[in-house]
Amino acid sequence: MKIIISPAKTMAQPDTGNPVFDFEVDRPVFHQEAERLIRSLKDIPPENLKALFKTSDAIVTKTREQIFRFKEAQPMPALLAFKGTVFKALDPNGFGREELMFAQENLIILSALYGALRPFDGIVPHRLDMNTPLKHDGKTSLGVFWKKPVTQWFENLLGEDEPILSLASREYDRLLTTGPLKDRVITLDFFEQKEGGLKTVPVRSKQARGLFLREIIRTMPQDPMAIQSFGIGGYKFRKDLSDPNRWVFVL
Repeated sequence: MKIIISPAKTMAQPDTGNPVFDFEVDRPVFHQEAERLIRSLKDIPPENLKALFKTSDAIVTKTREQIFRFKEAQPMPALLAFKGTVFKALDPNGFGREELMFAQENLIILSALYGALRPFDGIVPHRLDMNTPLKHDGKTSLGVFWKKPVTQWFENLLGEDEPILSLASREYDRLLTTGPLKDRVITLDFFEQKEGGLKTVPVRSKQARGLFLREIIRTMPQDPMAIQSFGIGGYKFRKDLSDPNRWVFVL
């Protein structure tokens, strides 16, 4: 079973190391594509970059610094690089060596800049997501740019009939859910029972993704069906709302 998650906009700053992470960082499989994307971003004037990212002058200034220091910045393992809600709930700093090795073998972080990342892949701070309307290499969007190479990479990676468990947001997991691997993907959705029916609460849904991923890494299930018995954060599996490729959990 392979597990996919989204990255986060908030990233850690490189430091001298992490006491719980003594593994050598690897080079991302699509590092050449990432460098090409960075070269494209270098050519964009600051005012156009601000419009592209739809953000403030201060963030544009920081983003340009990251773009122009891309090759000089100190890489850090992808699993520890992101600091958004999912990763805070995941708390990778609390994993032991065996859990980290399980994550390295089974977890893939999808990325608008790097395509697909293993936990030990070395990355540098950046700001780019799948919703950024960047046209590159003749492709109309980053989703179109990454769809074919990421799909082919997964096709070579997966064992026979091996499923993909998606804890990723829609803009990322549709790289795989709209192509030849769609029948292999099991998407986990998280809802809350509110007046008027089931609702998605974005922050709590992100927290649930991180907590479920943490439990998966901690328990290392061989059969994805075991995940249906999880009661993490009060969420319970609802068979009546689910189908083979979409498992619904309700709080």
